[in-house]
Amino acid sequence: MSDIMAGVYEPILNYQFKVSLVPTATETSNEELITGANDTLGFNEISIGGNETEVYEYKEGGMNEYTHNFPGHAKAGRLILSHGLSKNSTVAMLRNMIAVPKGSYEAGSFAMVIGMYSYPNTDPTFWYFMRVWPVSIKINNLNTSWSDVAIERLELVVTLAELDVVSEYNSSE
Repeated sequence: MSDIMAGVYEPILNYQFKVSLVPTATETSNEELITGANDTLGFNEISIGGNETEVYEYKEGGMNEYTHNFPGHAKAGRLILSHGLSKNSTVAMLRNMIAVPKGSYEAGSFAMVIGMYSYPNTDPTFWYFMRVWPVSIKINNLNTSWSDVAIERLELVVTLAELDVVSEYNSSE
């Protein structure tokens, strides 16, 4: 590596990832989520919704035309997992594992960890999604005139999302 590139920040590259599901009865640390992840699932595509903060506007009274902007509640985007349709549906299995019974307020008893691995010598990047529960399953149109693979998508509501680049975690991959 040249001296010019020594201090340059490398972006997170999109090479390999794995999705792990962890039941969370109580508050759990990120390290416990990584080591406690026993159900590892494979998906072709993952869409990680962003994180948005509401903006509250407060207009001053009187003749003043000034408006103050204040931060409101943070809202995590939805997580969409895509997988090719098969007899042993990973998406349907995952939905059944974390489905919320009708009328239940015990939503989100699972956490999801998405680990992304770039190069063999770089630290993995982890996204932590807390209190995850499914909203919908969608399967694309089945059409015999197309040669596309049927894709099923699972959309999940996320209560809290967190990104962490773990340097002290030694991956066994």
